[in-house]
Amino acid sequence: MPFVCVFHGGRVHRSKPTVKNTIRTQGVIPLFKRRQWPQWQKLCPDMRSSHNVWLKQHREMLKDFTARGIIVREVEVDIDAYIFWASTRKLLLNGETRTLFAIHTLSHSRDDQSNN
Repeated sequence: MPFVCVFHGGRVHRSKPTVKNTIRTQGVIPLFKRRQWPQWQKLCPDMRSSHNVWLKQHREMLKDFTARGIIVREVEVDIDAYIFWASTRKLLLNGETRTLFAIHTLSHSRDDQSNN
C-alpha cells in the first residue's frame, strides 16, 4: 500500500496514490518514548518542547489526519537505531529523516511478519 510521508509539523512529502477513490491515503508518524526524550532534545533542535507538549500536538495531528480520511500508523522510533540508520546513509538528523526512518522501520516490520 502507498504511504504519504507525514512528520511532526504536518508536512507531506510523497504524492497521494494515483488511483483516485480506491485507496485511502496512509501516513506514518514517528512516536518517541518518554524515557528517550532528553536524548532527542539534545540531538534535534526542533524537539525542544516537553514530551507532554509534543504528545499533545502529536495527538491533535492524529485527530486531524483521521478527520481528513488519512489512515495514520504510529511507528516508535528508537534514537540509537535512528542515528545509526541516518549516519550510514549520510542523512541530516531532522524531522524528514525521522519520518523516513519510521517508514523504513514499518516496512521492515511488515517484511518480518510476512516471512513468518
